[in-house]
Amino acid sequence: MTLLLPYLINTRNNWAGCRLRVFALANSKDNLEMEQISIANLLSKFRIDYSDLTMIRDITQRPQDGSKAFFASLIQNFRGRKTGNSENET
Repeated sequence: MTLLLPYLINTRNNWAGCRLRVFALANSKDNLEMEQISIANLLSKFRIDYSDLTMIRDITQRPQDGSKAFFASLIQNFRGRKTGNSENET
């Protein structure tokens, strides 16, 4: 479903001229090129045209303190708002 969604968006007239950038998670650092080729082959099998394919590695590492602080500053204004779901309220 994740790969079919960009295809569906790309076939609509409003989005037909847009470039598609694909981000994929890499399981290991050693086989980064092989995994990128594998994802590129999968995209071509689904006939999804893309402009850029970026492999994201080190996904299993914990975030750095600076990254967590930056994220917290980004969402600071939204934390006090009620979403209607009592489980997610702070």
